Amino acid sequence: FDAKLTGKGASGINRQSITITNTGTLPLTLIQPKLSNNLNNDFSIGSLPRLVLNPGQSEFLEIAYKPLSPSNIVSSLTIGSNAGPKVVTLNGTAQKARLIDDNPTQTIGQNTGNDPILVGLVNSSGVDGEVTAGGVTLRQSVPNPGQDLVSIGYRLPVRGDIRLELFDGNGQLVRVLDAGMRDAGEKVVSVDVSHLASGVYHYRLTGAGQTLNRTMNIVR
Repeated sequence: FDAKLTGKGASGINRQSITITNTGTLPLTLIQPKLSNNLNNDFSIGSLPRLVLNPGQSEFLEIAYKPLSPSNIVSSLTIGSNAGPKVVTLNGTAQKARLIDDNPTQTIGQNTGNDPILVGLVNSSGVDGEVTAGGVTLRQSVPNPGQDLVSIGYRLPVRGDIRLELFDGNGQLVRVLDAGMRDAGEKVVSVDVSHLASGVYHYRLTGAGQTLNRTMNIVR
């Protein structure tokens, strides 16, 4: 299976998400992930809503980096499964501590050299801005972060039935953004996100035998 860490944070905490995808042909049974080398509790993780993924299905896990003091640490996240473990390395860097009350005036993710930065990558594919598999391309939402209206582009190699879905940070379906039979070529979907709370969201395109995932950020 594949685990990919993506996303940026905001409002005093750096938040990113791991997308776990069953790339095999049999059901994947997961074990709730565990952190190691996290002595100062700078990293925290959510829980997986689903522990069984059928082939092609994905689930999302949020990682938060909240250093209480200047640090440069490396931690490990182990995701166990019936296909064996997957280890994601988490690198955290902070030149100054976060405010105890998570003051929203602190903007994380702009790489100012002073705020916490969380990076880490395992088995990624594609380039920044898009992911491609089997001729299907899913592009990064624009703008990102978004506030009111964002656009999501995708490309199909052949005419076929597609489904584009939006999920919250816990992997719960928010709404279906696009669905039905679509011709081959480039498509753009406009999405009203004005009612969504700040946070990390995920969108998934299923079509032409492929399932692709990307992350968007909403800020208020």
